[in-house]
Amino acid sequence: MISVDFDAVSNRGRWEEVFELYDDAAEALVAIEEGDEVVFVLRRDGAVVIEARRSTGAVTTDGVGLLQVTITEEQMRSLCPGQYAVGMTFEREGIVSQLVVGTVPVVDGVVS
Repeated sequence: MISVDFDAVSNRGRWEEVFELYDDAAEALVAIEEGDEVVFVLRRDGAVVIEARRSTGAVTTDGVGLLQVTITEEQMRSLCPGQYAVGMTFEREGIVSQLVVGTVPVVDGVVS
């Protein structure tokens, strides 16, 4: 698991992040299989305000260790400026692993 303090993002545009899944013991990228699920969430005041899942297409993969999380402009516009908790998990065959825990500041993008 890694702890990440993300750079500030605007609540007036799309947010994309790319992550690499690497197995230190095997010294190789993790092959992402058909049934694997990845969940990326933003929380504020203890409540999930945005959830992105591989099963919904909001988290995509190249199949060999790279994950891209996309939060749409519409989703970002629903966020008030402030600090949000971020978490990402990986699930395979019922076993859930925490990949990322962190924070992201969301700023008012000003434009309408």
